[in-house]
Amino acid sequence: MAEKDQIKPYYYGLRLQQIPKGDELNKYHPATDIVVVGYPNGLWDDVNNLPIFRKGILATSPSVMYKNTQEFLIDCAIYPGSSGSPVLSVETLFNKDTFEPFLSVKLLGIVYATYQHNAQGDLSIINIPTSINTPVPNHLGLVINSIRIHELNNIISDYYSEGTLQKYIMR
Repeated sequence: MAEKDQIKPYYYGLRLQQIPKGDELNKYHPATDIVVVGYPNGLWDDVNNLPIFRKGILATSPSVMYKNTQEFLIDCAIYPGSSGSPVLSVETLFNKDTFEPFLSVKLLGIVYATYQHNAQGDLSIINIPTSINTPVPNHLGLVINSIRIHELNNIISDYYSEGTLQKYIMR
């Protein structure tokens, strides 16, 4: 359809090498700048088919298991509709030989929920999206750590490498 309409889709893909794991996460500390890309409250640029980009900071370190889970917190305007949004570290670095600047983009995790409290002040974790109940956001997003993305990649790789797919197709 895009070819018929002479539209060349634009997308930015990430390689597995851009997803930190293990000790690589130690360089990301609380207050480190992050970018979140998504559709908060269902908002987007429907004319140009583009998501909303927001800036924030790490509220906890991705290398430390928040509440003994493989998650961390971000301080960013997170609303219903933000679930599934990538949390990116975007840094300007320099080529060591030419000193030319380039962007380093790393996927630190995926937003899945936000802390909100109700009008009475009770604090709770609300999965995104939620029903309308007049929540008061405090802009703390819960993020699934990039380590979990590597775990999923291993599961998928094992599935395909063990010939399971061929067995499935042969049925």
